[in-house]
Amino acid sequence: MERNRRGGNRNISFNYSKRGILNYAGEISLGNYLTSSTAGSDAGADGDTIGCMTSENEASKIGIVIAVGFALVFFPALWMFVGLILSRISGWHGLAAKYRMDAKFAGPTWTWQTGHMRLVGFRNTLTVGTNRQGLYLAVLFPFRFQHPPLFVPWSDITVTPKRGLFIPGMQFLMGPAPGVPLWLSAGLAEKVRQASV
Repeated sequence: MERNRRGGNRNISFNYSKRGILNYAGEISLGNYLTSSTAGSDAGADGDTIGCMTSENEASKIGIVIAVGFALVFFPALWMFVGLILSRISGWHGLAAKYRMDAKFAGPTWTWQTGHMRLVGFRNTLTVGTNRQGLYLAVLFPFRFQHPPLFVPWSDITVTPKRGLFIPGMQFLMGPAPGVPLWLSAGLAEKVRQASV
């Protein structure tokens, strides 16, 4: 700043140095740069967040697809495996080797029946039929894997009374010795007897 005196009047002028202007301009430029950098950083952070969310969504979808595919394969395979084991334990598989019936049975039948073969209980899943030639057995369709329909001639069956855990019943010993036992309630066994004469 310079002061000049002319005729007693004082003129005061202010001179701004280039350095001051540059500094001021530099501060403005730096501020703009910082503002731009901050905005760019925020945009980059938002982009990273969106990218992470997209990746998580894709991973979640892939996980769901894998879980559904596993369930579609695992549960039917487990169901078939259990049917295979039960057919061996009950003796149904052994009877099917000789008494399997592929034709339609001709005679009265009773569905949703309960019976026991060895250690396996068929609760409300049996279809029992009879005629003068023999005894017909089948299970409901969902449980039919490794359990084909059977037709055992009466000549290969021995019937004896046998009480169940709480109710009386009859035992049908099927096939050659030692045979495969089938236990039916006394009421159902009586229906079978009457329809077979």
